[in-house]
Amino acid sequence: MVQKQILLIDDDPLIVRTLRRSISLRISSDMEFCFHEASSGDEAIEILKELGAQINAVICDNNMSKKSGMDVLREMRHHLKLQIPFCMFSSNLKEADVNVIIRLDGYFIQKCSSRDFERILRFVTKALDIERQS
Repeated sequence: MVQKQILLIDDDPLIVRTLRRSISLRISSDMEFCFHEASSGDEAIEILKELGAQINAVICDNNMSKKSGMDVLREMRHHLKLQIPFCMFSSNLKEADVNVIIRLDGYFIQKCSSRDFERILRFVTKALDIERQS
């Protein structure tokens, strides 16, 4: 069985659990996932430094104290030189932020509602080049 590693970054443990469960239940049964979780941008950067290219996809909230999701994306691309597929979600992304995310080859979701979880699942299947379960 193939194992894919996903880094989930959010300071809300409920969102992290929901993402983890949704991905595990709704993505191909031929796939095994190893989830890494970070509750802050600083913790995410430490995981990325340690695991680097072993991570197959990153799903990140933008609104976190100290280091935002934008900070994580910039550091990941510029300092760590990692080109891992990156999905940012936030309820209040500014147009300038969206432009930076696109320029840094990231994917964004404006909110994080139940409908947006479907968009996150589509991002994961595309990023990992896998099939979704019906």
